[in-house]
Amino acid sequence: MGRADLHMHTTASDGALSPEDMMLAIDGLNIRYKEHIGHNYLDVVGVSDHNTVEGGYRAKNFALKENFGFEVVVCEEITSLDGHILAVDIKSNIPKLMSSKDTIEHIHSQGGLAIAAHPYTIANIAGKTGFKGVKGLIKTQNFDAVETINSNPTEFFNNIYAHIVNSGGFKDYFNNAIDHIIGGRTSGSFHNYWPHLANHGRLAEVGNSDSHFPGSLEKVWTEFPGITFQEYKAALLAKKTIPKGHIWGIFQLGHYLKDRKIMKEYYSREPKYEARISVRA
Repeated sequence: MGRADLHMHTTASDGALSPEDMMLAIDGLNIRYKEHIGHNYLDVVGVSDHNTVEGGYRAKNFALKENFGFEVVVCEEITSLDGHILAVDIKSNIPKLMSSKDTIEHIHSQGGLAIAAHPYTIANIAGKTGFKGVKGLIKTQNFDAVETINSNPTEFFNNIYAHIVNSGGFKDYFNNAIDHIIGGRTSGSFHNYWPHLANHGRLAEVGNSDSHFPGSLEKVWTEFPGITFQEYKAALLAKKTIPKGHIWGIFQLGHYLKDRKIMKEYYSREPKYEARISVRA
């Protein structure tokens, strides 16, 4: 099984590392994993800076130049009027501040994948006004997948609820969980039966770090049959991807607070975005 993380940020938007340094950090993780486990930590990487593909192209070109042993995909986290949407494997910037429907159509017109990022985030409560999900639109819009594990600590309840909604609601979710437990296909642990249910929902489910600094890497990923992006894409379209990992904890708090400062400065330069989002919220 291969591993992918297609949601991470660099200095091209509000991340702490340059695209090149992010690739060096991932290469270092891969070297350590190969020495101790025998395989890469990540086989497919996507840099998805806010409303720009600059970071993705810089990361991809640098990884190719250095001949790193992982594949880099150009991505973008787009600020739609309805919430954040990941555009995976695109060629050029997709305009922000469109409806989710129009955003998804633009992504698909470039041959990309449209993934609902942290759809039920409660981060706005924590003061992160630029952080928004598409909520119930995962039930009606033409997304290719939904992010049901995001490593940010604010997303603990979002992760659970997004998975339940994608599974058809509480009733269908718990019926499927009970069937798996009674059938002996998994133990009663929530974290053990979650992956087994990931392929039973309306959309494929993925896990991403949403990393903004090095300490939030190595927490969440997506497992899929194969090791290349094309194999990841095929698995996602067949709903065979499995989100794995967990939110990061107290030891990354200092880095998190520093990261929030960077994000606040970034969003302060986007007054139009802030105003439009507040109207739609």
